Amino acid sequence: MSGLIGATHHGRYVMFADGNTASSGVKSVAERGRSRILRAEMDEAIERKRVRDVFQADGIAQVPGRISVKFPVSETHARVSFVTMIAPSPDWFTGLAGVKLRDDAGWKDKTTYVLWAWDAGTDQGSSYASDNDANQPAESIRLVASPHFLDNTGLKQVGTATFTRID
Repeated sequence: MSGLIGATHHGRYVMFADGNTASSGVKSVAERGRSRILRAEMDEAIERKRVRDVFQADGIAQVPGRISVKFPVSETHARVSFVTMIAPSPDWFTGLAGVKLRDDAGWKDKTTYVLWAWDAGTDQGSSYASDNDANQPAESIRLVASPHFLDNTGLKQVGTATFTRID
């Protein structure tokens, strides 16, 4: 996994979504593991008050592994999104988008989510060894349904993300 990049935000910010076209920043993370463009996109969202904070963490060289990062949230920016490249791959990534860390009952103390493999739709590759052939035009973001992430029961998760509240 490449380095992780994420943000705390409110409901009007969308880092990625199933069926949407990947932004240039998500494309850069998914294809190359580079976060500079996505960081610039989030900095613009900070100026528009849609994103509160951006956080980053080192990737992991071998799977299974663990990435840990602390970040602040607020009542107005109580959602979190993040992405990290599944490497090496054509344009596969994992992450979460728009997770609510607070609901009507208050802040969630601890929650765990399954992480799936996503295809950014920007490259034609269907395996880890595929050539770098761009999709023209880009396709929409979707779950990866290749043999790498399937077994006889369906899609295989690539990890979990656990959010723990720290006072």
